[in-house]
Amino acid sequence: MPRRPSAFPTEVAEADGHARRIRRLLTDATIELPLHVAGLLVLLYGIRPTRILALTTSAVEQRGNETSIIFCSQPGQAAIDSRNFGE
Repeated sequence: MPRRPSAFPTEVAEADGHARRIRRLLTDATIELPLHVAGLLVLLYGIRPTRILALTTSAVEQRGNETSIIFCSQPGQAAIDSRNFGE
């Protein structure tokens, strides 16, 4: 019995394009920092651009070497921790 492909070609191409966009945001020094951050929030976490635009500096918390972004009124529910990004 022949083996069925695990994904449609379009799904593989879309995943490859997604990974390529993330890699570019992580490595391309010609892209401005705010675009790096906003693009990665959209691509990695699915945060809507309107929510990113509504952020204020009070939504960013720094404790030592850790940075978190709060997207709701109860931080435990929607905090994005910089430790999830890797280095």
